[in-house]
Amino acid sequence: EINLGPVALRPLMEQAAEVVLVPTSRPLDWKFTPDLPPVWADEIHLEEIIRNLMRNAEKYSPPGTPVHLCACQEGEHVRISVKDHGIGIPRESQEYIFERFGRVQSGENAPPGWGLGLYFARKLVQAQNGSIGVHSPIWEKPNSPGAEFFLLVPLATSRED
Repeated sequence: EINLGPVALRPLMEQAAEVVLVPTSRPLDWKFTPDLPPVWADEIHLEEIIRNLMRNAEKYSPPGTPVHLCACQEGEHVRISVKDHGIGIPRESQEYIFERFGRVQSGENAPPGWGLGLYFARKLVQAQNGSIGVHSPIWEKPNSPGAEFFLLVPLATSRED
């Protein structure tokens, strides 16, 4: 069940980072639009999506590399992004990873997982009238090109929304 309402992003993202990234001592780089307006979303589901993106950044990045967290207004939406310095995602796999059981790495050397986190993230953000995507590579480093996962979530412009 989706319960839409106005959500303040900065405290939500800070709480998600406290739970997922701070215990790992991973360096964090924050970027927020000043006076960021609230978004129109389900607070519980949105936080779970953001936590999933943070867990993936932690899982697929070398220890000690920063995770970049951003929430910036873009027109009638807020773009929420999580960037890492990991191995990146090949272009041919970038749409597939949002499918059920979609994983780039497989075999015994792959990090654990079922390939369902991004599938559920996409379904949940779409149910909130938002979207999810990925860009990779984002850094010009051959061994750590990284990835940026981003959400576009509508602004809470009025109660009629």
